[in-house]
Amino acid sequence: MHLFCRATCPLAIALSFCLTACGDDNHPTQPPPPGSGGTALPPDAGPPDAPPPDAPTLPQGSPCSFDGGLACGAGLLCCQTCCTPGAPVCKAPPSNDAGIGIHECPLPDLALDQDRLRAELGIGTATFSAQGCSVQEGCVAAAGMRRLLHFSVVTPNVGTADLYLGDPSRNPALFVYSACHMHYHFQGYALYRLLDQQGTEVLTGRKRAFCLEDFERQRNPPLGGPRNAQYDCSNQGISMGWADTYYNGLQCQFLDVTDVPPGTYTLEVTINPDHILPELRYDNNVGTVTFTLPAATTLQTDPCTGSVTGPSRECGWSSGGTFACTAGQSVRVGCGCGLGSCTGDTMIRICSGTGLCTALDALGQNDDCGGGSTCSLASFTCPASGQYTVLYGPYTTGDSATCTLAHSP
Repeated sequence: MHLFCRATCPLAIALSFCLTACGDDNHPTQPPPPGSGGTALPPDAGPPDAPPPDAPTLPQGSPCSFDGGLACGAGLLCCQTCCTPGAPVCKAPPSNDAGIGIHECPLPDLALDQDRLRAELGIGTATFSAQGCSVQEGCVAAAGMRRLLHFSVVTPNVGTADLYLGDPSRNPALFVYSACHMHYHFQGYALYRLLDQQGTEVLTGRKRAFCLEDFERQRNPPLGGPRNAQYDCSNQGISMGWADTYYNGLQCQFLDVTDVPPGTYTLEVTINPDHILPELRYDNNVGTVTFTLPAATTLQTDPCTGSVTGPSRECGWSSGGTFACTAGQSVRVGCGCGLGSCTGDTMIRICSGTGLCTALDALGQNDDCGGGSTCSLASFTCPASGQYTVLYGPYTTGDSATCTLAHSP
């Protein structure tokens, strides 16, 4: 399946990105020198106080102190390592042609990919069971049919050091264990808010905890980075030159807008909103996109708005027709994998009788039929009515895909 795509369905979206400089009321940041064009440094990112004249100086990698009692040698800075507890150590400031973090302690810098936020926005309905993770973790207000605002959040590390958190089981203050997903989530990594035209908050996203990992390597990162991923959900972090990605279609990566009336709204995404993680700068952590929320759709064959992915969606399907079968008989329907054919990445859903159905009520449903194929093949038992209806569509609305159906028997 294709995780990322640009929507071609109609969507009235006007982009207005908001970059907000953030400070810390308890620890004021150091202003940049006049005319330097520099960025104010977060706490612990600046050089230590000058040592007494007779104080010994320390080599790189040695523990140091910010008060100058344990001072680093010439050309070194006393720096807190991001982002695990421990004593500060002497480090050399970065040197690079991009001018990033020069004369500062090495630190990560989390940014927000604003183009992806805009391009991968979508509105559609989906069904949820009471036992599903989305309901159990409170991502939707209730089970059943819900209307969702889908979007992708891509957070590259464009700083001078890895964002390193390590084994989450050893840091319960920052992580919470998700029984549904069976791994740890970092608490408070991102904040999603929906604002009306007056800037008043309409609702906030229910997802605040995330697994931080190297998900995709950035193209031409300014400071390079490792060729292979280094961090995952059991050893969390984001390498320089890599990004963690919460893509449109990922579980809980949405806002539940079921009870929000149609109108013009702004989605605001803030990364590291409480500044728990030290960074070179915080003014690139916020992005906004303004869009129109249309009236709700009611049928599976109604179009979605923008980019909506996955077999659980309840919009953007096409009807393949109604067919007869022998009640109780095993039936296969496909467009690929030896039965029918497809182009692109398809999905099929089988409904009982002559009508449409939700994902929870389907007789059968399939995305990829296996063996590396992105075509679809579903097996089911013919219902007592002796009839079934086939729905098909692309994995992501707006993508090009065809599904030539075949049935057995």
